[in-house]
Amino acid sequence: MTTLYAILELSHRATQEDIKGAYRRLAKMYHPDTNPNASSEKVSHFQRIQQAYQILYNPEQRFLYDQQEEEKRLKYQSKFDPLGDLFAHMNRKFSNTPSESSKEEAQVFSYSLKITFSEACLGTQKTLTIEGEKLDITIPPGVTHKSTLEFSLKEKSQGKVLVILYVDAHPHLIRVDHNIHLTLPITFMESVAGSRIEIPTLEGPFMLKVPPYIASGTELVLKGRGIAGKTPGDFHIRILITPPKEQSEELEDILKKFEKSNPYNPRSF
Repeated sequence: MTTLYAILELSHRATQEDIKGAYRRLAKMYHPDTNPNASSEKVSHFQRIQQAYQILYNPEQRFLYDQQEEEKRLKYQSKFDPLGDLFAHMNRKFSNTPSESSKEEAQVFSYSLKITFSEACLGTQKTLTIEGEKLDITIPPGVTHKSTLEFSLKEKSQGKVLVILYVDAHPHLIRVDHNIHLTLPITFMESVAGSRIEIPTLEGPFMLKVPPYIASGTELVLKGRGIAGKTPGDFHIRILITPPKEQSEELEDILKKFEKSNPYNPRSF
């Protein structure tokens, strides 16, 4: 079955901008207004393009659609995976403790779990209910969006659960491998005088000391405050000196007077 991503000629990793750009490009090709002599097939295809765009461009609807597609994929794999059938047969054949339950096919359940950005980076504990059975699971640090973890059910000796993780985006933090990045806007005054600014980190708020006379683009690094691992990641803060949103003649006059009495050239070329 054709997916909504395929209709828009995109991969499942497409960004919101990719989705918007694809829709605009395809709309020019298939929209009835620009193709008055279009065949009924093209008109129908344009309607499918519209439906795909409406679902994928809406974050909540896209999340639900991705969940459904992942569950379909896992069900298909559990039914038509010849290697899985082979290994299951070998496990039954060479088991040291044969039983009546070993004659039954292993049950595979899929479970979609939404977790926060911090939970994905730091790891967390969750309790799931699968077929009436409570299952305590440990999510290790550093899991990624749409990664799958496998757990065994205790009450169902051959049952297992494939947990698909959906990680919420963070409004300010970005993950790159085991490192976390934050762009920190500061005022002119904060950049010159230095300041202590509360910033969000994986563990919660942290008071960052910004040194005086810091330049825009400077990167401050909190060692070991990224994602845990054999080599723990770091927390990178990129300074962005940001002018006021509103224009101010008073500020301009102050800066002009300062520059006149304290001229300097920050460029070396």
